Amino acid sequence: LGHPSGTLTWLNVIEMVQLGEFELLRESRTNIQSADWSKPAYREATSLYFSVKRAQEEVVRCNVEITQQLMFMLNEFNDMRRAIEEL
Repeated sequence: LGHPSGTLTWLNVIEMVQLGEFELLRESRTNIQSADWSKPAYREATSLYFSVKRAQEEVVRCNVEITQQLMFMLNEFNDMRRAIEEL
């Protein structure tokens, strides 16, 4: 038997952080309403956690871009200075 909708992986679950984005457990045999992760406060905390993680990743990306921009500006300055000296 094949899975026409594809296999659910941990990466897929992480990408769908908010529980409202998938209805996978709607007809589950277990009572998921008593699980900690189904409670609104826990879902909100999880959402905030992942928001903080994405913000931290963005800070790292920005720091890389800042370094690249500074190096570009320094190289341009040195090239311009050399061109002026050669005149």
